[in-house]
Amino acid sequence: AFAKVKHVVPQWSFDNVFDYAELEAWEERLKRYLGKQGVVTEKVEYVSEHKIDGLKLVIEYKAGVFFRALTRGDGSVGEDVSHTARTIKSLPMKLKHSVDLICVGEVWMSESAFKKLNETRQKSEEDLFANPRNAAAGSLRQLDPKVARERDLSLYVYDVDLFEAREASLPVPASQWEELKLLKSLGLPTNSFPRLCKNIAEVETYYQEWKEKHHELPYGVDGIVVKAN
Repeated sequence: AFAKVKHVVPQWSFDNVFDYAELEAWEERLKRYLGKQGVVTEKVEYVSEHKIDGLKLVIEYKAGVFFRALTRGDGSVGEDVSHTARTIKSLPMKLKHSVDLICVGEVWMSESAFKKLNETRQKSEEDLFANPRNAAAGSLRQLDPKVARERDLSLYVYDVDLFEAREASLPVPASQWEELKLLKSLGLPTNSFPRLCKNIAEVETYYQEWKEKHHELPYGVDGIVVKAN
């Protein structure tokens, strides 16, 4: 029912680590790789972000105007869900600047919206969704955009795959931290809790902090994401 579209930029997936020793081993592999590219590795910074439990969305803008939204699919080919993505209130149809952009984000459903949805489905004797992630994915893949609009989906954008500015005042971001700033300056919804970490120990501190209080967030998380800045 959904058009298949080849991604302009292939969509990779994350590696996993499950404890601090594995995180340190990952840093060692990373520094070896960077060293081979001629990158100085004495002071590698990291950006730590929440790994939101939702559905990946690849969003395209042309000259600052919304063009298309695709699911990740198999990483090479995704499904066109533009009709339902348009119903996400926080997703702008026009950016603050005229740029060509492909960005990546996570569509999620808040606990309150999830509870409301299941209460409605229970009254109409429909099957309940098991969790907010399934509800968000099911809502985005609706044929009828009216259904998606009623389900109050949310979005955070966190990555830039392609960027071409039409204004000299918008330089190409040189780091992950600058990518987040660029996305925000364009008027896209970004998460409030990323942290620039000077070393891997600060990444671990960030993880431990949110491990203790992640239940306070309006969205589900299943860990943190760590990227070399």
